[in-house]
Parts: sequence; structure tokens; C-alpha cells
Amino acid sequence: MQKLKIIRDDRFKNIHVQVRMIAKLEEEKINARMILAYLMNEVSKKYDTKQKLSNELDRLYGASYHASSTIVGATQVFIFKTKTIHPKYMKNNIDLLSAQCELLSEFIMRPNMIDGSFNSENIEEAKRNLKNSMQRMFDDPSSYCMNKALKVAGYGQPLGCSVSDDLNKVDEVTAQEIYEAYQELITNLQVDIQVLGDVEKDAVEECIHKYLTTTSEVRGEVTPDYRMKYVEMDKHMEEVKPLSQSYLTSVYTTQISNRDEQYSALRIANIIFGQIPSSLLFQELREKESLCYSVYSALNPYDAVLLVATGVDTINIDKTKKLIDVQLTRMKNGEFDDNLVPVAKKMLINSLKSSKDDVNAIFALEYRNTLFGITDSVDDMITKIASVNKKDVVEIMKQVELVTTYTVKGVQEDD
Repeated sequence: MQKLKIIRDDRFKNIHVQVRMIAKLEEEKINARMILAYLMNEVSKKYDTKQKLSNELDRLYGASYHASSTIVGATQVFIFKTKTIHPKYMKNNIDLLSAQCELLSEFIMRPNMIDGSFNSENIEEAKRNLKNSMQRMFDDPSSYCMNKALKVAGYGQPLGCSVSDDLNKVDEVTAQEIYEAYQELITNLQVDIQVLGDVEKDAVEECIHKYLTTTSEVRGEVTPDYRMKYVEMDKHMEEVKPLSQSYLTSVYTTQISNRDEQYSALRIANIIFGQIPSSLLFQELREKESLCYSVYSALNPYDAVLLVATGVDTINIDKTKKLIDVQLTRMKNGEFDDNLVPVAKKMLINSLKSSKDDVNAIFALEYRNTLFGITDSVDDMITKIASVNKKDVVEIMKQVELVTTYTVKGVQEDD
């Protein structure tokens, strides 16, 4: 059973339609689903070549279409989205809303399959695209280090079930597994449809009913948030690569997801810890000790995880780890400038205000609200942020625990 959310907003010149389908994260299905998303991004039964799709998008006055699959917390989400200019800005009277809903229907309900199987050439191209994406991650030492840290710290939990770092496993995915992933998508996944723009409710509902009625009966069984458990493991894990410098990623449990009331305080704490030039990590590691060019902390909001990442000279690895530990202890003891709290609050509030004009941010918030059955607006979030004080920040950081620090140790080729 699908759910429709109409976001009426006359500030935008475009009409955006997004279809999201959410599935429980299952490691053995991740690659098949990723390949399926690449397949459904390129061709359908009607638009069986890239040129035909390009011609149709041109006919719709520069419309766009994109399909993808991404991991969100304990789930994997398919996103199908289109964008067209609003007809009121066109001289010709064309029903672009119907056209984009029909386009989505073509790709979701009528993929390019013959006798229950996707075209083998299309499958091979989709596999190449996925492997190329993985290879780009391998080739970036910082991204590689973070991926390894998450997989190690989250082993046996959703966080550890990211896309496989084994290219051979992509090649091993069969046409049957991809077909089964597609059947699951159209019959057994929770479906949410969002429409944003200067649109009329009746017109939208008519288009959705005509083109995007799915057969899925699933509703409300899958939510992405969970709290990664603290697991006893080696606090310092390392591998050696022929690089000019080393990279570190530390993974911490917070026990706070973005559904929790304390999440506002955690966001403020994260900014003070390592998100701004006056943060503890930046000031101590870069400005005072000159250990790195960049160091930052970040939140995985659906996993209840905090990360710290940086790149340093190999001889400074141990010193860097100790200094990061010291800054976390300072946060837990409240040993930071009181003025950092209002600075962080102002920064976050300004960012939230800006998100009102960001299409992707609007969709993300509305989808979060739908999944959690809540009605938080940006103004509601700003109110919560404004109420955070230093004591809240200290208390929230007291429950942050290091799981592990993964280091990609750079050595010269000769060494």
C-alpha cells in the first residue's frame, strides 16, 4: 500500500515527483539491489535505449529522471525521481505532471525484461557501473579508511553491511537474483510518493492513481533507525598501504538516533567537537599542533554513530589518536568555552533556515517524518535547537564511547 505526500509550494519553478521504496537491509541482497537500481536508471521496455530516453526528456522541455539505491541505517532505499518545469512557465499547454508520472511508471512497472530476465548486456553494464563506483572509493584513501572503519565497527550490525568491498561479489550476482530483487520491489516493499511544487491536490491524486498505483500491500513495517551496539574489540586496527600520509577514522556509539529528543543536543555537541574552525578538534589538532590539514567529526543519524576522520603524517599517528581522545574527554567534562554553544546553535539554525529552500532537504525531512509517523517542521527543529544548553551537550557526550579507530598507515614504496 502506497502513501502519497503532497508538498504544496509555489516558490519553485519545477514540479518534483519522487517514489521511494524501502526494504530491510540484508547483506546478501545489497549488490543485487544496487545493480537493479542501475538497470532501472538506464532503460525500460518503452525506452530501451539511452537515446530514446534522452529524446523523451527533451520533449518534456528538459525534464530529468534518475533511479538509485542507497543504504539508510538498517534499510536499503530505492529512489525514483523526476523533475519538470511547471507548465505555467511554458507557452504550450502540456500536462507535464502526467507525463512525468507516466515516465516513472514506465521505469518502475515496465522494465526492459524478456521472458522474466533483464537483458544480459544491460546487466553487464550495470555491474560495470557499480564496480566503477566501488573502485573510486578504493582509490580515495580517506573514503577507503572510513568504509573499512564502518565495516569493522559495525560487524554483525547494519552499519557493517555497506556495499561489498569485494568486486568479485558483484560479478557473482546472477540474473535470477536481480529478477527476484525486482519482484520484491514491486510486490513487497513499503512505497512512499512525494510531490513538491505549485500543484493541485486533485490533479496530483488523479495522476498517481492512473500511473503509479502499485501492487504492494506492505505499510509501516520497516524503519531505518536503530542504535549501534557497543562491542568490545581492538581499539586500534591498522593496515599498511603505499601512501604519502596516513588516514584515521574513529567510530563511536552515541545511543541517540535522529528520532530521539536528545538528537538536537547531539547535533550541537558534534559542531563543538569537530565541525567548525573554533571546534576542539580543529583548534587542537590543526591550529595548535599542525598535525593535519583537515579534521572533522560527523554523525550517522540513523545508526546512532559519531565519526572522527583525519589524515596525518605517519610519524604523528599515535599523537593524533591521543589528542582526539583528549578532546572527547574535554567534551565530557565540559572543558570548553561556554560561547561555543551559542555559536554552534546559530550555525545550525541558519543551516536549517536555508534548508527550507533546498529541494533535497525538503524531501529528506518529509520522508523522515513519514517513516517515523511524526510532523516535525523546520521551525519545530529550530525551537528544539534553541533550547539546548551547555549541560545538555555535556550530558549527551558522556554516553559517547569509542568502538575502534581504523588506520590506513601510509609508507613509502621503498619502506
